[in-house]
Amino acid sequence: MIETPEVKPNKKGKRVIIILLGFFLFLCIIVIFASNQSEKPTQPNSTTSAPHAFVPYSPPPPSSEPNPTPTPVVDEGRWSYNASYDQMRQITTVFATLESSSILNFDFPYNGGATPSIQLRKEGNGSSEAMLKIDKGQFMTSYDGTRIAAKGDNGPVQYFEGDESANGRSDILFIEPASRLIALLKKSAHVTLEAPFYEAGRIQMEFETTGLVWPP
Repeated sequence: MIETPEVKPNKKGKRVIIILLGFFLFLCIIVIFASNQSEKPTQPNSTTSAPHAFVPYSPPPPSSEPNPTPTPVVDEGRWSYNASYDQMRQITTVFATLESSSILNFDFPYNGGATPSIQLRKEGNGSSEAMLKIDKGQFMTSYDGTRIAAKGDNGPVQYFEGDESANGRSDILFIEPASRLIALLKKSAHVTLEAPFYEAGRIQMEFETTGLVWPP
């Protein structure tokens, strides 16, 4: 009788197979993990500045403070002002003077050009006076009054009386009523006066009267 040799299982080969299977599973896990990582979205760099968002312009709200009232500009024009003080009587006399833009030409001995002027005067609390003066020449006056014509801008012609100076000077005429002439000077930008002159007849004189402040 022939004896069959006992066949024993090859334990060493089983171990090799198990190791190979484990290594294969490990590779599969690595491949799957790597593919999952590649499919994740890339996170933005936190140091990269984001674009500025568009913000529509909105005007500032209106101020609740009232608009300041502008200071009016006073045009003093060609008028000049001065004053004198009487120490003994303690009275101040104020003057406003305006030279004419007209130059008058008289015969000898007043030739060479003469400048007329208007002068206003107010002594203390008294009434205002208005005078027409000439720096070279003489006014023609009469006992029954000297007529002076005046026109402001495009208004009608007005008539005033011209009185001699109390000291007899012929280069000054006091115009009456002074209050009416001053009102004309204050509301007009241009005034024409007409008065009689010695041996020259009636002559018209132009005055730029803008900006009169009276009393100053």
